Amino acid sequence: MILGGFAKANIDLMTDDEVLMFEDLLSAKDHDIYAWITQTLPVPANYDTPLLERLRAFKPFD
Repeated sequence: MILGGFAKANIDLMTDDEVLMFEDLLSAKDHDIYAWITQTLPVPANYDTPLLERLRAFKPFD
């Protein structure tokens, strides 16, 4: 729900590099991504990007 909503709301605004970062992020396990977004697990360096910060700030129900 978070990732799909984020993609729907932001894909047209994302650069090619951000799209590639997003696709790379999607290759990770869903529960890991959720834990990184909620900051309950440390984020591996390769996923610790400005895009992840945007995901953290995204409010799908606002």
